[in-house]
Amino acid sequence: MSAGKAGSAALSRGKLYKLGTGPGYLSKIVHKILRNGGKPMKIAMPCLDGNVNPHFGSSRQFIVFDTAGGQIKGKKTIDNETLHNHGGLARILKDEGVEVVITGGIGRPMINALHEAGFKVITGASGEVDRIANDFINGQLLPSPAICSCGGKHGQA
Repeated sequence: MSAGKAGSAALSRGKLYKLGTGPGYLSKIVHKILRNGGKPMKIAMPCLDGNVNPHFGSSRQFIVFDTAGGQIKGKKTIDNETLHNHGGLARILKDEGVEVVITGGIGRPMINALHEAGFKVITGASGEVDRIANDFINGQLLPSPAICSCGGKHGQA
C-alpha cells in the first residue's frame, strides 16, 4: 500500500480533499471516482524505471492503464516530449482518453492545467506503477500531499 499521513490530501476536479487516517480513509474519494458502473476508465501515471516518477512535470514517460469492472485490461506507454509544458501534457493525456491522473509530486501550475482539462488528480503516490494502479482500482491507494513549490521553474533560468 502507498504511504499516507494524517492530514493527507487528494485533489479531484480542483477540490482539495482533507482525508482522515486509517486503512480506509481514502475510500470515499476513490469510490466517488470509481462509481461508473464498471464502465471502462483510463488512469495515467508518470513513470520512471517502472515506478511512479516523483516529479510529474519532468517525466519523459507516462503509463496509461485501461480499466473496467475493477480490473486492469491493458496498459500503454506514452512518450512525453512536452517537459514542463502544462497545457501540452494535459492535451496528450486527454487525447488518450485519460480521466484520472495518479502522481507523486506535482506543481501547482500543472495541477491547474489538469483541473482545467477536467482530470481527477490524486497526489503523493510512490512505488511500482502496476501496484499503484491495482491499489487504486481496489480502493486501497493512500495518498499524501505532494505539491511542489517550485512554481514550474525547476531550476530554469
